[in-house]
Amino acid sequence: MKIAHVINPFTAKKTQDLYLAQPITFKTMETAQSFARGFGIEVELYAAYFPKDEAIVPESFIKTPPLERSMLDVVSSQHPAPRKLPLLKDILDRVFEATDADYLVYTNADIALMPFFYTFVTQQIEKKFDCFSINRRTIPKDYRGIVDIPMMYAEYGQNHPGHDCFIFPRNIYSQYKIFDACIGVGGIGRVLLFNMICNAQKFKIFRNVHLTFHLGNDRTEGLSGYGGGNDYLYHNTYQLQQIVAHYQSINKLSDHPIIQKFLDSDRSTMKIPGYKY
Repeated sequence: MKIAHVINPFTAKKTQDLYLAQPITFKTMETAQSFARGFGIEVELYAAYFPKDEAIVPESFIKTPPLERSMLDVVSSQHPAPRKLPLLKDILDRVFEATDADYLVYTNADIALMPFFYTFVTQQIEKKFDCFSINRRTIPKDYRGIVDIPMMYAEYGQNHPGHDCFIFPRNIYSQYKIFDACIGVGGIGRVLLFNMICNAQKFKIFRNVHLTFHLGNDRTEGLSGYGGGNDYLYHNTYQLQQIVAHYQSINKLSDHPIIQKFLDSDRSTMKIPGYKY
């Protein structure tokens, strides 16, 4: 069993939450990798990043070829407040091409792991769960950094409903349709979930397990208006519409409640400003 885990690190400012959270993510991933090695599980840690962020990548991580595209290349002419956000497909393509691992893992750069994370993942794969998501625990954010990781491990925290940790077989990734969805804004979790659900033989969401944690409970604003930070939420909604249309066209759209909830919402049919239908 070989697992390849990719994240998108970037150089955070001291005023940003990731300035504290990201080193904790790095350290806990390294610890979980070492723990898994004791059980005969091979784990490769990958970083997909923009060239300006290479210095932040730890030596223990395998560097993929730097990312070349961002949202500035995709919708800069359609949105009033363009931001240089990475495209999820580019990150996943990098790790897919770099490894021959059996399974791929993608998490946000602010998601820390418990030491037994990869051993749990392996056990679920052995139970024939081929695609699954693990919801994080939210713990207090009043910690100093990696020196406090033991106390963070001890915090049970609170369950969080959002999706930010995904595990799926490498050999089916070529069937996924990610389109131009971007990370860093709402909707990105469902982009991967929809693909996983529609291609899985046995899918599960682990909603209340002590496997990953996040400092504090930051939230992404809802779709309350075009622009002002919500422009890319609309963009990701459009990608979800395309994903649904694709799987409908090949008769593979699942009736899973997560997809059904989207189909029952106004977002599934809303006309996104700036896009041609």
